[in-house]
Amino acid sequence: MIIFKQVTYKNWISFEGKEKLIFSQDPEKNITIIRGDNEVGKTAILRGITWCLYGTTKDKKSAYSDHSSRLNYAAARHGDLCYEVKLQMRSGENEFTITREAKVADGMDNSNGNFTSSLYLVKDGETFKDELAQIEINKVIEESISRFFLFDGEMLEEYEELIKGSGGELSVAIKKSIEDILRITLLKTGQNAFKQLYNTAVTAFNKDDRNGEKQKDAYKRLEEELNAEKSLEAEIKIIQEEKQGYDKKIREIMDEITSKASQRSLIADNEKLEDDNKGLANNIVEFENTLQNEVKNVYRQILGIQKTSLITKLKNKQEVLDSKLKKFSEADVYQKLLKDEEISKESRLVIAEQMPNVNLEDQKKYKEDLYLLKTDLKKLETGPLRNDPIDVLKRGTEDLLKNRARLVLNESKIKANIESLKGEDTEGIKDLAKNLEKLNKKVANIGTLLDPENTAGTMAKLASVQEGITLIRARMPKETSTTNSAKTKAISEQYKDIFDQSVNIMTQNSKESVQEEANAIYTALKEYKVIEIPSELKLEINDNYGLMLKNAHEETLTPSAGGSQIVALSLITALRNKIGVSAPLMMDTPFGRLDDKYKRALLEVSPQNCSQYILIVQPSELDKNDELETLIVNKIGQINNLKKISDEKTEIEDAS
Repeated sequence: MIIFKQVTYKNWISFEGKEKLIFSQDPEKNITIIRGDNEVGKTAILRGITWCLYGTTKDKKSAYSDHSSRLNYAAARHGDLCYEVKLQMRSGENEFTITREAKVADGMDNSNGNFTSSLYLVKDGETFKDELAQIEINKVIEESISRFFLFDGEMLEEYEELIKGSGGELSVAIKKSIEDILRITLLKTGQNAFKQLYNTAVTAFNKDDRNGEKQKDAYKRLEEELNAEKSLEAEIKIIQEEKQGYDKKIREIMDEITSKASQRSLIADNEKLEDDNKGLANNIVEFENTLQNEVKNVYRQILGIQKTSLITKLKNKQEVLDSKLKKFSEADVYQKLLKDEEISKESRLVIAEQMPNVNLEDQKKYKEDLYLLKTDLKKLETGPLRNDPIDVLKRGTEDLLKNRARLVLNESKIKANIESLKGEDTEGIKDLAKNLEKLNKKVANIGTLLDPENTAGTMAKLASVQEGITLIRARMPKETSTTNSAKTKAISEQYKDIFDQSVNIMTQNSKESVQEEANAIYTALKEYKVIEIPSELKLEINDNYGLMLKNAHEETLTPSAGGSQIVALSLITALRNKIGVSAPLMMDTPFGRLDDKYKRALLEVSPQNCSQYILIVQPSELDKNDELETLIVNKIGQINNLKKISDEKTEIEDAS
């Protein structure tokens, strides 16, 4: 479970100096309200946490995309050219303090290119910096799934593609992150390895004169389609490499723009990052090759998957019991002192040591349950199939994902540096900008070819060929040959089918689970709409984890603006639950498109599906003592008001 404890802003957009925002950590009162008028800095709250975690504000319109726009104007005038955001949080039993800062060296002005950024993370007393700190953050909550936790109602249009599930860039990214978390990616690695073995076996079978002509004729047709598939896959690889070449040229142009702008520090940084990326790319290839070599024995994991799943469930229960037993050492009378993050860690440890035990009968019961659970766990762990090859693949996949995450982080830094170097208004840069625009168009055209929804694209052609392969295999004559090539083909085909079925089953089960969860949430939300005839609307998920709204006659409907928001929230919450990360849900201006009934639904249902429900609202949306606040008053654990002191300064007031 992830819990936000407090966040401190220093010279961040609206906040001059340091301003502290506290979140409710009470599970029975898990709602935190942050209330403020327009132009007071509400958006800065959410953007600050996003920037602290990932080094980006994710602003499409570039409102806060560069350093000079993030540094508080009053602080800049006073010569304090440093801004930072510090987030204190807990994940499970681990305590985190994350600090990201950007500052200008002495003697330099606050031009965008003069800022340097640093990231520090303290995890249970151990300090990590920059790349290593980002890796630790991504272990807790990856940037690719953070959209399920930090939700901006003012930018709801970003979720339209998510709702449609059209296969666009956002949907593809979401699907990839979900498959990584569910280990479907791991099985797909094995699937590709067995596919290559199968293709080789089919070719060998067709070359063996001892095999029957009828079978060979059928498999020759299959071989033609397999070769067509291989050719299209190679073509896709060439297109992707072509895109990489264009991307490289884009970077070269931006490097030239940089040289004309005399931003040498950023050039050196990018060169270092690109050299690092070369090494990471080689590492990724090596890890992928290792996974392919190891995957031949992974079928044993399929036999042991039920046991592994049961062990995992028992260990999860053990963690819950351990957590419950640990909490008996705490006493309510010290809770307020422990809540104050300004008290030193040493002092809090002394307080914790003095807290008496309570509820001894419950404690005894939990210990007995834990003893029985450990007994069952030991029996399972000492049983057969202990050393599954899947463990090797898991470790290899983790190393692979770490290198990919670092590669993505480096690319993000490179892009941020390039973004910082734009805007120099010289004739030479104008010419370079034209070439840059042409290259960006070529990259966009490649994106069209790789779009699976484009029927004329290469991806769609590949899908068509793969459908043909499936049909040919379904109509194959019964195997009669007993040659070694026939046996090899049959074995490789068997393993390939096992992996194909495993991937399909896991993917389908995941889809059905997400769809069921989304419908349960959607049903709970739409119950607040009072109509004479009970609603029979339901949500149906597609291959890209998008949701379609259907009526009782299976007709697809287009939801209204407010309805789209409810559908999006249903999907987001379902995916959050499927990912298995219990974390805060932070929503900025959440009620803009909703009527009163859906507002009530949102307030009463959403807190049940997250560790903390954090609302950033205007008084007109959720004012003190109004009807909506009265509905949740017993669940509100913290209220913070944003008070505008001047055009350039906002203060955070604890109004609990």
